[in-house]
Amino acid sequence: MAVLLRGSLVALLGLLVLLGGPPRHAQAFELERRIPATTEAFLGQAAGAPLLGLLTLPVGRSGPLPVVIFLPDIDGSGGRTALYGDRLLENGWAIVELFPGLEHLAQVPQPLAAALRTIAADARLEAGRTLLVGLGAGARTALAAWAAGAPVGRLALFYPGCDAALVATARGATPSLPTSQMLLLHGGADPANTPDGCADLVAALPAGTGALHRILPGASYAWDAAFMVRPGGLAKLPHPGDPALRVVARPDLTTALIGADRLLSFAVGGE
Repeated sequence: MAVLLRGSLVALLGLLVLLGGPPRHAQAFELERRIPATTEAFLGQAAGAPLLGLLTLPVGRSGPLPVVIFLPDIDGSGGRTALYGDRLLENGWAIVELFPGLEHLAQVPQPLAAALRTIAADARLEAGRTLLVGLGAGARTALAAWAAGAPVGRLALFYPGCDAALVATARGATPSLPTSQMLLLHGGADPANTPDGCADLVAALPAGTGALHRILPGASYAWDAAFMVRPGGLAKLPHPGDPALRVVARPDLTTALIGADRLLSFAVGGE
């Protein structure tokens, strides 16, 4: 139900932009989540195009709140980002989800810079404690934005597709914050993210980057996509590095919860 409601809000935001944009203080929506929270439009301007997203705030927490920005996989915001978002919401984090599939999101690092400006202008949010999290193709976008100088110092990359192109992105990175902290998390049974390929990615990062490379034993690509299949089922999802290809996902809720705990630990500085 929460995924359907979020999808309806996405469509509403798109219509509002076409009609000239919503009011500056957008209406808050109560989405059905496990954690009491309110969700509202997250708006900005990036390279002359509207930046669209959702801002979710935990109920009963006083600001300013630390912020996590999610860049979802090709399938967009939904069950995967909600799983990690709920874990952070219950620990007092605000959640920003930027929408994929829009042309301006390919222009990095402008969208993230615009998102950070919007965060800095909101007294409820603590811009100095912002974490960027990317899933699949969104993780590739996150790394590319950071490598191109987007002003973010902490990022988590989940199963980004550790291939030669991503290694080249890391090798050519010129981050604006050279002492950035990074978590790379992938499954041990994921052909799109082999241990050796991801080790090459970490080795290619600029000196000074604090990289944590963690592997979930036996996990596949997109271990957190349990809402897509029946328990024990398989899904063929677009490869993060080449959407024309497919990679097999074996979603597992236990692994997903371990991943959520890993992310929380990194977010609060425990790893």
